[in-house]
Amino acid sequence: MDLTELFLISGLIAAWVGTTVGIMHAIGWIPPRYRRTLLALQGSTADRIAGTIRTELEVLRSPDLSLPDKITSSIQSGLAPLSASLPQLETSMRELVSFFKTQEAQIQNEVMQAKGALGGIAKAQNMGMKELAGAVIADALGPIAPVLEMALPNVYKIILKRPELAGQILEWPIVKNVLAQAQGWMAQQGMVPPAEGTG
Repeated sequence: MDLTELFLISGLIAAWVGTTVGIMHAIGWIPPRYRRTLLALQGSTADRIAGTIRTELEVLRSPDLSLPDKITSSIQSGLAPLSASLPQLETSMRELVSFFKTQEAQIQNEVMQAKGALGGIAKAQNMGMKELAGAVIADALGPIAPVLEMALPNVYKIILKRPELAGQILEWPIVKNVLAQAQGWMAQQGMVPPAEGTG
């Protein structure tokens, strides 16, 4: 007999025994020794639980009138250290809340100041850019800038606000016509030199 055959046979026997025991447990058969051990364990556990319950019930049934006092004194002795530290805890919590409120107010104040400063800077930059754009456009329009401002003030404002539209607006026939008439009149009054091409 070979060693491999020996392992194979012992494995088959172990599998058969395990299967048999599993089937016996499944149908409800428990070996007598296992049953005796289980019953003894269950009995001793039940006896201990019943003894504990009996003892507790006897204590409750006894006419010991000091039991509520014992409970009260036990609770009070447990709460005494806590109640002694409550005023300090309350004071500390109030100080902490006050500190956080102060910090919150300070942060909100700083945020508002920063927003105001940034808003003022942005507004000043926007105003400066608009003035610069207006100066560049007025310079680019040359002698017709005052004429345009006087004859068509709304159109002049649009050109200053949206300089990219200046070329298109100045090509409109109505704007050309009004500018020519206004330049002619101002030239007659001696206010503006006549534009090229007007005599």
